[in-house]
Amino acid sequence: MKNNKGSALVLALIVMALLAAVIIALSSNTEIDLLIGRNVRLMKQAFLWSDSGLEVAEEVIGFSEYTRGDDASSSFPEDGPLNVNGTTYEIVNPGDAIYNNNNTSTINFLVDGEIASIININFLGTLSSDGTSIIFAAGYEGVGKGLAAGGAMARIYSLRSTGLSDNGESRKRSAEIYRSLSSGK
Repeated sequence: MKNNKGSALVLALIVMALLAAVIIALSSNTEIDLLIGRNVRLMKQAFLWSDSGLEVAEEVIGFSEYTRGDDASSSFPEDGPLNVNGTTYEIVNPGDAIYNNNNTSTINFLVDGEIASIININFLGTLSSDGTSIIFAAGYEGVGKGLAAGGAMARIYSLRSTGLSDNGESRKRSAEIYRSLSSGK
C-alpha cells in the first residue's frame, strides 16, 4: 500500500490538465466561430446594401428620365429623408444630372446618415427601335416573340454598386446593365 500513496493525486492532476486543455480548445473554437459568424453577417449586409443600391439607382434614373434631368443632383425624397420605423433613408446625388450625362454619375444611399451604398452610373448610349421590328426575348418563362410598335428609345446604363457594412468593415460589389425605355419625345 505504501507504493500507491499519491497516485490518486497524480491521476487527478492528469485528468484536470486534460480537461483544461479540452476547455481551452473549445473556447478557442467558439471564439473563431463567433468571428466567422460576424464576418458572414457583415458580408451579407454589404451584399444586401449593394443590391439595394442597384434598385435605388434604377429609381433615380427613372426620376431623371421623367424630369429630363431636373433636380437630379438633389436629394431624394424631395421633402427630406424617409423615416421608416425609426430608420432614415436618403439618396444623395452630388454630381451632375443623370439624364443626358455622358459621364459617370455617383449616388450615395444613406441609412441613418451613414453611407450604405455608393452607386456609379455610366450612361452607355441609346438604342432606338424602328417601330415595326420583331423582338425575340428569353426570360424565366421561356422564349417568346412580339411586335414592337411606336418609336421607343432605350437608354442603356451600366450600374456598379458598392455596399458597405457596419463602419465600412466589409464591402461587396454588384453590377448590372440597365435599360430605361422612354417614348421618342
